[in-house]
Amino acid sequence: MRFSIKEPETELHTKSSIDCPVGPLLVIGYGNPLRSDDGVGPALAATVGTWQLPGVRSMVCHQLTPELVVPIAEAGQVVFVDASKDYSFVRLRGVEPAQSTRTMTHVVDPSSLLQLTKELYDRCPAAQILTIPAEKFTFGETLSDICRDGMQTALARIRVLATRRHQTGENAGSRSKKEKRLPTQAWRLHAKRGTVRKEP
Repeated sequence: MRFSIKEPETELHTKSSIDCPVGPLLVIGYGNPLRSDDGVGPALAATVGTWQLPGVRSMVCHQLTPELVVPIAEAGQVVFVDASKDYSFVRLRGVEPAQSTRTMTHVVDPSSLLQLTKELYDRCPAAQILTIPAEKFTFGETLSDICRDGMQTALARIRVLATRRHQTGENAGSRSKKEKRLPTQAWRLHAKRGTVRKEP
């Protein structure tokens, strides 16, 4: 089965365009679909997208890049989904912002991406990394049995998270006019250099 990859847009965004807090559950699945089990993250995110659940958004990415700070800043909770050969079971763990993004390149990891979001938008949603067991990373588009089973378990975890957010009202569609808005400051993401510059 094929899953298309859509890279995030690179454009000018402003802090004032991002409302504080209540946002959707954002599922970011990343990996290479042409490397067998490495494509399980995109496959899971694509499946979540077909659910069309209220308050749930999914993104299919080949890799994590700085441009993802915008949808992350708009989210109420983020789950990064990736393949892992280090565990034989599906693992969901919390992830915190990194200490610094000074040495960040165009390709980033979840913690540095969260820190960049915090630096640019003065907020950082709760985040977890959901890893799915994998054993085959050769060229191919099919998942191994252990990875396919793990994906089903991971999908069940995502559905539980979505249900909890819905039941507690954290994904409410309307925002009060009294909600605090972030300060108006313009920033530009320079994807080619992996740097961020504040506009005057």
